[in-house]
Amino acid sequence: MDKKLTVINDALIEVMNRYRNFFLGPGVNLDPENVPFRQREDFYAPLVTALGHTYGLRAYENNSDYIIEVSVNVYGDEFNLAKYKTKLNEEFAENNARKVMKNFLGEKDEVWLKKNDPYLLAKYFQQIVAEDAEIITKPKKAESKVTGMMIDRILLQKFRLQNGVLAELVKNPHILIAAVYLYCLRLFVSAYKKSLVRKKK
Repeated sequence: MDKKLTVINDALIEVMNRYRNFFLGPGVNLDPENVPFRQREDFYAPLVTALGHTYGLRAYENNSDYIIEVSVNVYGDEFNLAKYKTKLNEEFAENNARKVMKNFLGEKDEVWLKKNDPYLLAKYFQQIVAEDAEIITKPKKAESKVTGMMIDRILLQKFRLQNGVLAELVKNPHILIAAVYLYCLRLFVSAYKKSLVRKKK
């Protein structure tokens, strides 16, 4: 693994720790046993399961492009890919994105973030593309407790780092951690949750 990818993967571990700690902290206060880490062979950073969904982050290099992939398991009766793509475009619009990111801005972020504007972190990524979203299926070793099926359906969303930014991010991993947490993970989760189909009672 090259040095740049190692730095990215180490940052993803910190991001997932931060995401899990959100559910354990004030305002949510879930029992730690209900927010477990999960290990997968193809993931360097642990996945986090919270409120019935398992979220993951994975990094890889493809033709000199560094890509961060965010994922979550989805259920057929509540998720529509077309609706997700619409919500994705809405959430990543600058004004909406800034509001969502500010909701999860931490004290450590505010120390170094100029003007306390988290949307400045968007500059490290290429423009989000809804077509970079896809659904894949993976076989399960045991039957799902939710669906009763032996397969997982997983939503993947790719985030491509801008060319030339890695040198800065390798020197300042705290910026990379904040960028992935606030821009990639939090906006992805927001778009995903808003795309879910509400079940009729």
